[in-house]
Amino acid sequence: MSEFADRTNRYADRFQLSRADRLRLLMHYPQFKLIHVHGYGVGWRQGVARHLAPLLRGWTLKHEARGPGGAVQICLTFIPNDIASFMEVFYERCYEVDLTTATTYVDAGANIGMAACYFATQHPLKKMLLIEANPDLMKTLSNTVAGIPHPIDIEHAALSAQDGTISFTISDNHRMSGIAYEDGRRVTVPSQTFRSVLDRHGLTEVDILKMDIEGAEHDVLASDPEVLRRVRCLVGELHYSRAARDATAKLIADQGFDMKLDRADEVDTLVAVRR
Repeated sequence: MSEFADRTNRYADRFQLSRADRLRLLMHYPQFKLIHVHGYGVGWRQGVARHLAPLLRGWTLKHEARGPGGAVQICLTFIPNDIASFMEVFYERCYEVDLTTATTYVDAGANIGMAACYFATQHPLKKMLLIEANPDLMKTLSNTVAGIPHPIDIEHAALSAQDGTISFTISDNHRMSGIAYEDGRRVTVPSQTFRSVLDRHGLTEVDILKMDIEGAEHDVLASDPEVLRRVRCLVGELHYSRAARDATAKLIADQGFDMKLDRADEVDTLVAVRR
């Protein structure tokens, strides 16, 4: 409990939670613990957690997070992958960047919308475009970002090297779904180039681009690298082989970005700011 309490209190302090919201989060420690054991426990404990976790479906916890960009209503659903996204974005602050005021935000691979909620607390955004290919996430995404007091456009599409349609894999773990995966349910979804979706929404400049499209980033950017000249700051993940990740990183740097790259065995994290 002590580690969870410490992390929750740090989160509450940083995002200016009210006393009531702070207490509400702390009182939900048993639910958070159950979800944690579901994902990371071993033996019989994990078996019990996986048996009990479905009972939490439909359980929501709302609270208000505040930052320099304003207040956002956060709606948590106690589904393992959703809680993992929340903890990664808000507790671990995986998308923290040192950037002056931003007004336009594009989220490629928006998932359930937690990154969008985070950036909305950090900047007074006037234009937000969220792009998500997984049809199973569209309702959750809309519900998650309903607490953001900024104009939001949501596109159901996969970013690709060409407009049209594309085969997309939906995994039981929605954080591992994408056009580069094979293990899961295959569906056909609309596909758009990055340039075409920006053009249709009138975005000639993008202050923050968050990109997490599970291995498709190299093909998307290599097909039209100069579109990155519209972007001021790019944060996200690079997937697939080491050669593909290195090639993508070089492609981004060649478009005029100073880059911080955190290399790992399977996924690199990236923060790139235009020079």
